[in-house]
Amino acid sequence: MMMVSVASLIGCSASNQERAEDALALLKSKYSQEFIVSPSGSHNVTSSKGMLSVVAQPADNDRIVFKAVLDKDGTLKSDTYISRIISGHMNELLKQELGAIGIESETYTYFADTNGKSGAETNPSITLAQYVQAYQPSYFSGFMIVKDTSDLSPDQFEKALTAVYKAASDRPYQVEVSVIASDQYEQAADSFARQPDITSGWFSDYKVLQKFDAVADEKGYHYQITKAAQAAGDGE
Repeated sequence: MMMVSVASLIGCSASNQERAEDALALLKSKYSQEFIVSPSGSHNVTSSKGMLSVVAQPADNDRIVFKAVLDKDGTLKSDTYISRIISGHMNELLKQELGAIGIESETYTYFADTNGKSGAETNPSITLAQYVQAYQPSYFSGFMIVKDTSDLSPDQFEKALTAVYKAASDRPYQVEVSVIASDQYEQAADSFARQPDITSGWFSDYKVLQKFDAVADEKGYHYQITKAAQAAGDGE
C-alpha cells in the first residue's frame, strides 16, 4: 500500500521511490506513527549528491507538512517534524488572539536551533513550554499572512505577539506580516498552511497590500512598516 502511494504521488525513479519508502520507515521508527509523502505540491521527493529530500506529513494530518533528509548511507540525517509541531502551537495561539478581534491569520514560525540538539526530540506531543525548557532557543521568527480589512493596523497585533512572547518563556518573537487581498486570502491561507517551509518567493503569487515587521521582546511591542497599505486590487 505504501509503495503504491509513494509511486503515485511522486512519479520518481524506482531508486528514489525505494529510498523515499526508507525515509518514511525511519520517520515511523523515530516518532512511532505513520507518515506519507505529502500529496500537496510537486517535486516532493528530490535527490542531489546522494542526499534525498522528502516532503512528508503524518498519515492522519495534512496540516503538518515537513522535510526529511536521507543521506547517501540511508541514515535519516534531519527532519523538521518537531519544528513544524512547535510552529503549529504558536500558530494556534496567534489565530486565537487575532481571531478574537476579527483578524484572520496563518503563521509559520522558525527559530535558531540550539546546536542541532532538538533534532533528537522524538515526542510529537511536546508542548511549546517543554520545547523552550529543553532546548533554550534564543528567539523565534516567522512569517504571517492576514486577510485585508478596511481598518487593519499594526497596533492591533500587540496583544497577540505579547501572548506568544510570554508563552515562549519571554523569548523574543519577531514576525513579518503580509496583508493579503481579501479575494485571494482563502486560497493563500490553504497553500500557506501546507508548505514545508516559507520563502519570500511564495508571496509573489498573491496580492500583498501591506507589510510590516512586528516584534515582542524585553522592550515590549514595536513594529516597522516595510510596505505601506495600497488600494485593494493593487499587486505587489
